[in-house]
Amino acid sequence: MSAGCCYVRHAAFEPAILCLILLNTAMMAADGYGISDEFKAQLELGNTLSTVVFCCEAAAKIYALSAQEYFRDGWNIFDFFVASVSMLAVLLEAFVTLGEGVPSPSLLRSLRTVRVLRILRAVKGFRGLRMLFTTLLLSLPALGNILSIFLIVLGLYAILGMHIF
Repeated sequence: MSAGCCYVRHAAFEPAILCLILLNTAMMAADGYGISDEFKAQLELGNTLSTVVFCCEAAAKIYALSAQEYFRDGWNIFDFFVASVSMLAVLLEAFVTLGEGVPSPSLLRSLRTVRVLRILRAVKGFRGLRMLFTTLLLSLPALGNILSIFLIVLGLYAILGMHIF
């Protein structure tokens, strides 16, 4: 472990990052149709700055904890993925702004939606929310069975409706 480990393991580090995640989520929610160009530019700047902070956070954790220890935790892998994809989206948007390349608009929208996954990091910080999230993940296979029964019943009613009407 390096000397930077005391900073990333400090008691205020994770709450500060969590507050930044909530602020960034509020900025993403404020974006919409009919907002002024000035406000949109401020939101883009805020999103870019928060993406840089999240990438710096991942880099600091990798440096402080070592890559092997960092990637042992599933939440860190998730954080690294979201930070990397967010940085890729920011870089692609910068190239589009400069006019050097024109990636697909649907690709940019898809990469932007990955930023919304940052709010899932709040699950890590709150025990009750983590239990609910774990319960939801464990119930997904059972929901597949219920969905298949629902589709069978829906198909039967569709066939019945075709024959009657």
